[in-house]
Amino acid sequence: MKNYLFLTACIPFMVFHTHAIGSLTKEQLDAQKMALSEAVVSTPYSAIVKHTDVEVLPVPDDETSSKHVYHADVIETIRGKKRNNIRYVMYVHHDEEAIVDDTPVIITLCEDHEAHYWPGSGSEFEANSTLTEVAKASAANIAKDQVQFSHCP
Repeated sequence: MKNYLFLTACIPFMVFHTHAIGSLTKEQLDAQKMALSEAVVSTPYSAIVKHTDVEVLPVPDDETSSKHVYHADVIETIRGKKRNNIRYVMYVHHDEEAIVDDTPVIITLCEDHEAHYWPGSGSEFEANSTLTEVAKASAANIAKDQVQFSHCP
């Protein structure tokens, strides 16, 4: 992956997993459903995961970026190759904090030669029953031979 994804530019849009479902308005929940459905259709891999670890590595020849390598147990694969655990890369601004929250979440990821990487904001969602149903329904309606994914440069 040659493009660096800087989350600092995306922070205002990363609200999808921060609210308990009971505290959302109908409009907010509908927005999350739409964003999740689009994310599942626009990436080759989606799953419910529980993060277990993160490594923070420097990016060679780039003092402004860091490489976060997340590790997670896969609770349920929604789209893509089934696996028990996953590792994926996220490029961030060098002072971004690496947080490991072990609350199950739905993630959508891009692939590059069997390696997974974070496509950017709107790629992590609360793994509640409503959003899990939306993700599964979206995945069920996708052509199995899809090869182009709009969230994956």
